[in-house]
Amino acid sequence: MAELLLLGAAFSWAVSIVVLRPLTARHGALSITAVRAIAPAVAFALIVTVGGRWGEAVSMPLVNLLAILAAVILGIGGGEVLLVRAVPRVGVSRAYALASTYPLFTALIAVSMFGESLTVVAGLGAVLTVAGGLLLAVEPATRSGAPALGPWRLRTSVGALLALLASLLFALDLNALRLALEGLPPEIVNAVRMPLAALGLNVAALASAGRWAPVSLGRRDTLIALASGLLALTVGGYMFLSGIQVVGAARGGALTATAPVFVLLLSSVTLRERPGRYAIVGVLISAIGVALLTIG
Repeated sequence: MAELLLLGAAFSWAVSIVVLRPLTARHGALSITAVRAIAPAVAFALIVTVGGRWGEAVSMPLVNLLAILAAVILGIGGGEVLLVRAVPRVGVSRAYALASTYPLFTALIAVSMFGESLTVVAGLGAVLTVAGGLLLAVEPATRSGAPALGPWRLRTSVGALLALLASLLFALDLNALRLALEGLPPEIVNAVRMPLAALGLNVAALASAGRWAPVSLGRRDTLIALASGLLALTVGGYMFLSGIQVVGAARGGALTATAPVFVLLLSSVTLRERPGRYAIVGVLISAIGVALLTIG
């Protein structure tokens, strides 16, 4: 069940980033991310309010609160913004594939610092899942009739560096969330995490652009960004936190590394991109990796 939740989270993130692709050509990453964070902030605040559970949030231990603050800064304030900035530079498939190398960093931190265990089979599955995603970065899908970007030019690409930095921040974020979830349910963690993220990002966007993020985006693009945030950070975020509570940060991160596969499939349909031979092999390798993670 936990594995299905994590795969569902990966799928929701993939849909979200594909939906955002047109916005990245028109608006700054900070404004887009700020608006995305509003939807889950409102959603989780309503869930906790209706359930009369704010007492759990107010009385949470200081360690959990500090872990949530670290996760907000590293993941949403850092990783999400860098990922959105990378998309227009290297494309949605390539950016997401590079950012999805974070499970390797996550596993290293989780095993070495927090004592999580990872079997040989599960470790091999994690490596294969990430390797499959990287093959999508080597030869991403391109629009029919358009020339493909040189496969190894990404090494010197600013967009690639941004995506890889986002990957490292996501790994730190994931381990911070693991600490935040100790003794607390996901909805309580997100009821604190998402409003803090929305407040911080919107204040930063206001300071940077001189106006509120929804005003910068306009009505139509604001609705798209809100829908993206509702799907990725509310639905996907809840499934993700619920999943890693059961399987841990190392395996949970590896299972969500399937997101680039979903991005490739979705962009092939909605953006009329054409997958190359490396991308097809990458899908197959990722599928084998997920199977090993599930049984390991």
